[in-house]
Amino acid sequence: MRIALIGSRGIPGKYGGTETFVEEISTRLSSRGFTIYVTCESDKFHEDEYNGVIRVHVPSIQGKSTTIPSINDLLATLILLKYHSGDIDIMYY
Repeated sequence: MRIALIGSRGIPGKYGGTETFVEEISTRLSSRGFTIYVTCESDKFHEDEYNGVIRVHVPSIQGKSTTIPSINDLLATLILLKYHSGDIDIMYY
């Protein structure tokens, strides 16, 4: 099964509880044979691997508006659909 985790700043978890949760669950599921994608905020698109988890670095908008996280999640979703549309079974926000 292939799962995408969207909505955190990224892993490793160095920002707060949400990122720590995403790191813990993604690395544990990966060690059990699941393919895990985690979106990470970045200044440009690229992919790499962290402890068996595929990190998808997506461009993010910076600012203090409360709508920016929703916009960043939408951008991350669109990028995942563009590059991995047939590769993901579940998207978790």
